[in-house]
Amino acid sequence: MTSSHAPTICIQHRSCDPTIYQQAIDEGLSSLTARLLAQRLDSTDLAQSSSKQLHFWVQPQLKHLQHPRDLKNIDQAAELIARAVQSDGLIVLATDYDTDGVTSAWVGYQSLTQYFGVKPERVVCIISERADGYGLTQELCERISALKQPIDLVISADQGSSDEAQIAYLAARGIAVCVTDHHQIPVAGPPVSAASIVNPQLEGCEYDKHICGCFVLFLVMSKVRQTLIDQGVLNSDAANLRALLHQVALGTIADSVSLKSLNNRAVVKAGLLQMNQFNHPIWQAVQQAHPQKPSQLTAEFIAFQIASRINAASRVNDVQNAFRFINAQNLAEALDAYTQLDRDNALRQQQQQQMMAEAIQQAQDQLIENPFCIVIALAGNPGIQGIIAARIGERYGLPCIALTQLSEDEYAGSGRAIVEDVNLISAFNSMAEQHPCLFNTKGGHKAAVGCQIPASHLELFRREINLQIAKQLGNERPKLTLYSDGELTSEQLHLTTFDDIDALEPYGRDWPSPRFDGVFEVVSWRCVGKASQHLSLKLRLDDNTNQINAIFFNPSEQILTQFLTLKETEQPKIHCLYQLQRNEFMGRTQLQLRLDFLRLI
Repeated sequence: MTSSHAPTICIQHRSCDPTIYQQAIDEGLSSLTARLLAQRLDSTDLAQSSSKQLHFWVQPQLKHLQHPRDLKNIDQAAELIARAVQSDGLIVLATDYDTDGVTSAWVGYQSLTQYFGVKPERVVCIISERADGYGLTQELCERISALKQPIDLVISADQGSSDEAQIAYLAARGIAVCVTDHHQIPVAGPPVSAASIVNPQLEGCEYDKHICGCFVLFLVMSKVRQTLIDQGVLNSDAANLRALLHQVALGTIADSVSLKSLNNRAVVKAGLLQMNQFNHPIWQAVQQAHPQKPSQLTAEFIAFQIASRINAASRVNDVQNAFRFINAQNLAEALDAYTQLDRDNALRQQQQQQMMAEAIQQAQDQLIENPFCIVIALAGNPGIQGIIAARIGERYGLPCIALTQLSEDEYAGSGRAIVEDVNLISAFNSMAEQHPCLFNTKGGHKAAVGCQIPASHLELFRREINLQIAKQLGNERPKLTLYSDGELTSEQLHLTTFDDIDALEPYGRDWPSPRFDGVFEVVSWRCVGKASQHLSLKLRLDDNTNQINAIFFNPSEQILTQFLTLKETEQPKIHCLYQLQRNEFMGRTQLQLRLDFLRLI
């Protein structure tokens, strides 16, 4: 990447709420932990919460979960499912193909068969295939209606809120559908043909809007348990569903819902505790497959190592590979399934690498003509286009739409906003108003969108999205803002600082892992990796002689060139943005900085 193609990057320190900071100090938190908390939480968050105590965020507990009665229609849904449990027809679980959907299928299946006494042959899990598209598609509904045994109930999870036509199709054939979902309700309203719909996004629902689909189903199934107890079907001391929380946590982490939510924090914390006991075969398999993993599984490890492999199954192969892993009954089954997920993920990475090379070339060719949004059209796997859009957007600091050709007549696309002030769904809506034939389908939100467009409209789409983004940004070229939690002193550049950082786990969306910035002297450096594509450095602060190891993965060509042209004895200074890492090797743990950005001074 040449300097003219480098994004304009601004490092901005997160604001620190002084009221939160002082309250955190008063509640006994360390100065650094208090600062990090006050950079993630503000007085408005506290005012809007039912709790005014910070320890609810710092030490989230299940007893602080919002009561399920706030989930609109949960009683009605529980009655429907309880009735189906006591009948003898099929119960169909229809779920999405991502990790949230796969974990939903498992939570539903386990609840029905292991807790409510439904015979396994009565429960049919139908997990959508990515190639068929999102939701209760017509093809999926035809598969359901073609089942030979009578159907008592279809339970959707992580989908269904936008599928009135398909639900009406099933209803016309005498098949009742109970929708459980967490996605936005369409403008036309919820599906009126559904026997019941439970979704925190429903108008008038007071439950937390930030929970994932698996969490919604877990709450519904927990209510079903209580309903069956009230009806005398289960004993009053029947086991609760708490043992399923490790999968609810996996779905929550993978779906990148807000971890500022007290409900999500409590579920993820409890789920991680279950994972780290390594009692379940799948976590035993993870332990064996990742000998270099952290001593304790974290939300970040689950997101980048486990969820990515589960999602790879539907991207390049068969989503059933993911369910076989999730549903493994013993270690041998789990290891075998995880090995297949590893192969799927390796194939995904290979396809991604091939598509990235073409995407980079296209991006560089159009940067001058399209300075506000990159639109790339690729041959390849549509399941990978969202990853490509994110990678290209991050590389150039611009919004990006990655399209892949579904047929001669149609492209499918995924977009990522990257730039904070860009609203992609608003741009799409404006484009659709001005050009009604531009989209076959579209959807999403501010930061991420999906669409299908006629192939003949590609250039119109490219021109119009650039016009819309330019309008949103006041015709000023986008700036990529990277947020820092401030600087660390030489005393804080120590392994003991992890105690302060770990106190605020779990990290994720809206509760980001701490990143710090500072000026360091480069004592030495070298290129590492198979293609010498990474930078390994030894750094020191101006006021300290101690050297710190640092690694910068995949820096731009511009940065690599700057280092390669340095004189052998030169020890330049850099301003960098970094995360602290534990580097564990041969029984020793050392501090390492993982650089996300650097600039030679």
